[in-house]
Amino acid sequence: MKNDEFIQEYSKVIAASASHFNELGWWSTLISSKDRFLCPLQDYFFDLYSSKGALFSPKTRIKELIKFCLIPWLFLYRLVVLKIIFNNRYKRNVIKNTRTDYSVFRSFLYNKSLQDDGSYRDVFWGDLIERANEKSIPNIILVDPIMPWHKSLKLASRVDSIFLSLFFLSFNQVFYAQFILLKCYLAKKPSGIFFKETDVSKEIFMQYRNDLLSISAYTAMLNFFIYKNILKRVGASKFYLPYEGLPWERMAILAFRRYSPDTEIIGYQHAVVSPAALNYFGTRNECSPVPDIVFTLGKETKNIIDRYNKDTRLKYEVAGALRFKTRSKSIHLEPIERGSKTILIALEGTVSCADFLNETLKGLFDLKEWRVVIRTHPMLPFEKLEKFIDKKFYDKELIEISRGKSLKEDLLRSGVVFYWGSTVSLEALELGVPLINYTNNESSLNYDPNFLFDEFKWSFTTSSEIPVLLNLITNFSDQDYRLGQDRALKYVKSYFYPVDNETLDRMLDY
Repeated sequence: MKNDEFIQEYSKVIAASASHFNELGWWSTLISSKDRFLCPLQDYFFDLYSSKGALFSPKTRIKELIKFCLIPWLFLYRLVVLKIIFNNRYKRNVIKNTRTDYSVFRSFLYNKSLQDDGSYRDVFWGDLIERANEKSIPNIILVDPIMPWHKSLKLASRVDSIFLSLFFLSFNQVFYAQFILLKCYLAKKPSGIFFKETDVSKEIFMQYRNDLLSISAYTAMLNFFIYKNILKRVGASKFYLPYEGLPWERMAILAFRRYSPDTEIIGYQHAVVSPAALNYFGTRNECSPVPDIVFTLGKETKNIIDRYNKDTRLKYEVAGALRFKTRSKSIHLEPIERGSKTILIALEGTVSCADFLNETLKGLFDLKEWRVVIRTHPMLPFEKLEKFIDKKFYDKELIEISRGKSLKEDLLRSGVVFYWGSTVSLEALELGVPLINYTNNESSLNYDPNFLFDEFKWSFTTSSEIPVLLNLITNFSDQDYRLGQDRALKYVKSYFYPVDNETLDRMLDY
């Protein structure tokens, strides 16, 4: 119950702060989203909640401030390039069709978005867009690249059906977005915002101003203008977006509410959910921009959200695992055979996972009979993470960085998967690979997306526990091992619902 109570107390503080600021700048910041990885306030408030000594003094780093000052010029350069390359095609395909009511899909562009045959398959929406095309529903796919900029230009130029969202900005808005954030920086300090019995108005104000001068807030603000401009050119009957309560999502929703209030806004909960995912949970009296409905990828995630979310405006409905079409098919495969001496360490797309990685490598350092494979997240490649690794326990000769292999290939050669909060853990359970979860602090929020599942999974807080757990898994009887695999598969089926045409039509016809 401790987690439950903290979530509500913390959500009340952010809701009260939103009522005070309630401006474009506020909704563009990470503090408003309660992002579990990127907003340091969560740890501060948990220390207060746990009656620990808590100090909070966010400082805007000079390096980040310089980036914030220069970032409009980078986006101006990119915008000029986009206008030159794509102007004729975008005008021909979208801008002239102003009378068409589109279903607008917001997504992201990955290297794997382009199939071997050269066709485009959306990583987030997949079958839903294909079903919309089958039903002759006019649609626009707006993407932001999760890949090097120059590569995204090459890929986007080969696919007529997608549009880089930045293209729809005007040149002056590149600078106007920064001006609004600077104007919000001068906002009046709030008063009377309490967390339990502690006045936290000062801390909220400090973090808010710190967030305003960030690249994250700037790019979120750009989203408001992107959709404002799009809605002046085309009609939109529906707007589909991946939904986690993040700043860019809220800015997009604000634009639709203001410039196209009749558009149905449909969110899709596409990632795993743990008690630490406060960005999914609201409280009563919220004023944050939210979709009309959010479809979940399965029953399990809806149950978790319903347990912690008290914002009655947020409506969740079970749909299916759109992103995991291949995974739902493989659910019917036989679990892999045990015996592999390879350990897969699955990481998240945030530097916060460095503590987990270092503690794991420390525990594995003397276990030379195990081969270690590190699989990084696309958002945080190993080259960016490497500087946070404790080199005392990083043996390059015995540790492999997974490159060029599919996740399934990595899982099929693994005997155990170590994770903190990664989706990979569910995919491992699906294939019958046992899990070891990292819990960095017994009193902290739970980051484990499988916190309600205790079968075929073990946990550690310190490196010294790792050899014991590996020995326990190795000595498991074949009967108990197979029973654990069967229970794991049943759990995954409740987490990732299969997608059929009935589900797709329900999402398209909402």
